Amino acid sequence: MKFNKEKCRVLRLGRNNPRQDMLGDTQLENRKGPRSPDGHQVGHESACALGAKKDNGILGCIRLIMSAAKLSLSSTSGGEGSSLLDIVKFSGLLLASLLAWYMGYLFAVLLSEDSISTSIVYLQDIGKKPVLKAPAPKRQKCDHWSPCLPDSYAYRVRSGGGTRNLAKICFEDELIISEEKGNVGRGINIAIVNYKTGKVISAKFFDMWEGEHSGELATFIKNAPQGSLLLMVTHDDGSTQLRSDAKTLIEALGSKEIQNMKFRSSWAFIAAKGFKLPDDIQREKINHSDEDKNRYSGWPAEIVIEGCIPRNLI
Repeated sequence: MKFNKEKCRVLRLGRNNPRQDMLGDTQLENRKGPRSPDGHQVGHESACALGAKKDNGILGCIRLIMSAAKLSLSSTSGGEGSSLLDIVKFSGLLLASLLAWYMGYLFAVLLSEDSISTSIVYLQDIGKKPVLKAPAPKRQKCDHWSPCLPDSYAYRVRSGGGTRNLAKICFEDELIISEEKGNVGRGINIAIVNYKTGKVISAKFFDMWEGEHSGELATFIKNAPQGSLLLMVTHDDGSTQLRSDAKTLIEALGSKEIQNMKFRSSWAFIAAKGFKLPDDIQREKINHSDEDKNRYSGWPAEIVIEGCIPRNLI
């Protein structure tokens, strides 16, 4: 198969045809003819010669591919001749491989490395399931599980447990008595709050293991003004040095467990002076020390009372 320049008389129409002399029997306007590789204008015969040279080069490449395909198929079939269909299949496979390589090379040149990386990450993310994260719960006053109404006070009283977990009294999200404030101690811890304003009047602890502090505790309670809230809680022992008159005074405020206090009983209590608290709020709780049930060595587990106090009681 070879290009025959003797038959180079076919008129090729198109914008890339530099010379169109005849169209049927009609003489076309002469234009500048094609040029040789060195830039000189050539005639019709020279143009056919150049075209023949170029086309023969392309045909030579095709013959080389076909010959290689035939040789490869012959070697794989033990020297026997292969059918034309096998040659066509192999040639198609080879051409497809070359085309795929060229397209890959073209995309690699045209696309930036960042674009390729972004596309790969996007394809990887398609197969991933979306992870839905629940929003973090909003913190409530005094670490309540549920919020108090706007027209009420939030309180939380926790007794001490063991030597490391000290007692705490929180009112309207303010720690009145705590280890952080450095005002918590062994015995009975008491905070007095003005009910009308919600402000702390006084806070103090009374050691009930050593010393005579029961009288001081009774005086502290008596001096609380009318219209006050009293929040009480124990840490360690709150009963050994507690005298009967002090117990009676606390009982008059509404305590039902003060007379049952024992060594290292965990006790928490909230009372009102000069007005009455609602019956449906948590006011008192006690947990006695028991060697078989204690959470800590010689100490019962902590107890907690919490709730919301309406602001319209007086």
